[in-house]
Amino acid sequence: MVESVLRGDIEYIIHCDEKGRIIGPISKTHAHLSGVRETLTHYSTWSMIFNPESGKYGIQLKNQKKHDKFGAGKWDMGAAGHNCYIRNKKGYKPMGFKETLIKEVDEEIGINLRL
Repeated sequence: MVESVLRGDIEYIIHCDEKGRIIGPISKTHAHLSGVRETLTHYSTWSMIFNPESGKYGIQLKNQKKHDKFGAGKWDMGAAGHNCYIRNKKGYKPMGFKETLIKEVDEEIGINLRL
C-alpha cells in the first residue's frame, strides 16, 4: 500500500504519464532534479484571469521576493502550484485541480476563492 511508504516530512506531488493518467506520488524535490524534470511529468495547477468586459483571458505574473533556490528573482505565475498528496483519515489522497487552485490562490495572492 502506498501509504505505508510515504514519509510525513516529504512533500509528494502527483506523478503522471504523458496522457495525464496518475502513476502515483513522487517527491517534489526528486521531480525537480536536473535530468528528472525533463523526463518525468507531474500535475500542476495555474490560474488565468477572465475580464468579462473585454472577453479576454490573461495571466497574472509576479516577481518572487522569496529567497529560495528555485524562485528568487524570477517571474512566475501569480497563483500556481503542484497538485500534492494530502493526508486524511483514510491515508493519502491526491488533490484535485479545483482544490489546488483554491489553496494556491489563498497562499500566493491572499484571495479566498469559492468555486
